[in-house]
Amino acid sequence: MMRLSLLGFALAATLSADNFIYLDGSSTQGEYHPYAPKVSEPTATVNPAPASKTSGHGYFIQTGAYKMSKNAKVHEGLMQNTFADVQTFKVGSYYKVMIGPYTSEKAAKRDLSAVRHVSRGAFLTRR
Repeated sequence: MMRLSLLGFALAATLSADNFIYLDGSSTQGEYHPYAPKVSEPTATVNPAPASKTSGHGYFIQTGAYKMSKNAKVHEGLMQNTFADVQTFKVGSYYKVMIGPYTSEKAAKRDLSAVRHVSRGAFLTRR
């Protein structure tokens, strides 16, 4: 059987993180592929506890920090596809993308692991 390839890489349709079907009909079910895209279950929407949005104070989950406003807005838009209450704040020379505010640290910590599925470097902060 001959596999079609492009620049030495086999063409495949991704079905899951551990199952590829090649164009010639062969499959790699169960084989390890370090560069296969990670497929995960959809994460639950994170809904911070209501806090005064106008104050911008409370507990937040920071998902990114950018020097350029347009980059922060792109990241903010991506986060808004999954999470509620995503905001961008200008702090010094950075635009920080955060989810919140949360009324308590406990509520923010509860959602942090779900946020890390989308933004690995996310962390808890207080403003």
